Amino acid sequence: MAGNFEPVEFIRRVRDGKRADASQMQSFAQAIMAGEVTDAQVAAWTMAVYFQGLAPEALFALTEAMAHSGEMLDLSPIEGFVVDKHSTGGVGDKTTLVVAPLVASFGVPVIKLSGRALGHSGGTVDKLESIPGFRSQLTRSEIIARGRELGLVLAGHSQTIAPLDAKIYQLRDSCATVESIPLIASSIISKKLAGGADGFVFDVKVGPGAFMKTMEEAQKLAHYLGELASRAGRGCTVIYSSMAEPLGSAIGNALEVREAQAALQGQGPEDLVELSVALAGAMLALAGLEVGQEELASRLASGKPRELFEQMVQKQGGRLEELPTAPYREPLLALEAGFVQGWDTQSLGSIARSLTGWRETDPAAGIEIIARRGAKVERGEPLAIVHTRSLEDLRRSQAALAPCATLGPEAPMEIPLLMANTQS
Repeated sequence: MAGNFEPVEFIRRVRDGKRADASQMQSFAQAIMAGEVTDAQVAAWTMAVYFQGLAPEALFALTEAMAHSGEMLDLSPIEGFVVDKHSTGGVGDKTTLVVAPLVASFGVPVIKLSGRALGHSGGTVDKLESIPGFRSQLTRSEIIARGRELGLVLAGHSQTIAPLDAKIYQLRDSCATVESIPLIASSIISKKLAGGADGFVFDVKVGPGAFMKTMEEAQKLAHYLGELASRAGRGCTVIYSSMAEPLGSAIGNALEVREAQAALQGQGPEDLVELSVALAGAMLALAGLEVGQEELASRLASGKPRELFEQMVQKQGGRLEELPTAPYREPLLALEAGFVQGWDTQSLGSIARSLTGWRETDPAAGIEIIARRGAKVERGEPLAIVHTRSLEDLRRSQAALAPCATLGPEAPMEIPLLMANTQS
């Protein structure tokens, strides 16, 4: 072990709520990368952080260590202020596919490295890879070339990006500390720093379909995200959006790509367009460009962002004209008349994931919500349409979906999509 650093003493210090400084955190991170501490010790440390937290300087030291543990993308060859966005996870959230080309259409480059599905939430890379031929893994030279040519790159995280974060996350997952908000924020920012963008917009989801169930949790995460970004010298805006119900109507990889394409020419669901416009405005503002909501909506309707998205997909090998369609499609019917009070959003996400990727990859499978919260339906009318590869999957998913929709005699209160926002 280098120097006089003692990992057991460091773990004990964090466990007891004593202040750990940046140098101690750096030493511990270096010891993890060097294989000088055991997985059990790292897991014990994550549990200590879960209960006691970390001092701001120690948390930033961890974030920097994770960011610098692998490849750091240098985006300086791309002209302009490069922006990125991140969602904390939701159901039906395909905003990246809409926001990125919308922002890029104003001449502000968007270079985004995205992840795969996690838990009940979908992943941007999974959606993009439902497009036949699409290459999500790009070399640095390809990212720079595409960024300079189009001002738009949507790619996947490689194993060389923040490998220390991946190791720590794996251990957090195995010992029930994934929910640690400081470690969530550190993980997010470490990958963003490694991705090389100049500023970030974070869409922090709040509600039963999100990882942050309450506004208190969401604000705590936003605080850590803003503080870490500020310490790193990066611009940062946080927007809170409701995940009381799925975003848009489509839940499932190819289904969500189609819905994003509709939104990219101004024909998407109102909530998807509303959130996309808000996020795009925040991203452009970080780059010093003030664009109003009407102008952003008009740009979507012009079809220019869709053209840019299609060019990006083509440059990365994708064939949108071959986007798959599920062979079996059948509605879930209402058993009684009434107003839709809401959907069990987290269960919807889990069911969709079971169709699209847990058993066998099926990019065309998913759920299409027909009667959203507040809709009035009669007995026998469709609540949703299930898209599957087999009759077996169709019957199984219909049975699982049946209890997810709640009906009542009166229309429910409206839940605002945009809840609040703060900038740091």
